[in-house]
Amino acid sequence: MVHTAGNVDGALEALDHNHFDLVVCDYRMPGKTGMDLLIELKRRQASVPVLMISAYADALVEAAIMQLGALDLLKKPIRRQELISRAARVVGG
Repeated sequence: MVHTAGNVDGALEALDHNHFDLVVCDYRMPGKTGMDLLIELKRRQASVPVLMISAYADALVEAAIMQLGALDLLKKPIRRQELISRAARVVGG
């Protein structure tokens, strides 16, 4: 099942009520950033893998995201098959 959220607070609400095999989030979101979500997600459910996506992240942001525990940073525009392949490797499908 897929859940969507329009912002960090919505994503955290979903995390409080569901188990996820993978979280895919954008770096830039309304209000808080994907990095804020990553920090809180790792505090709450450290084992959930995270793929971050962004059109704006530079090398410093990418390094910080990876250090905080994201598995990868996918650069926009993302090809559908690339996302499917990376997600399948993460969840073992």
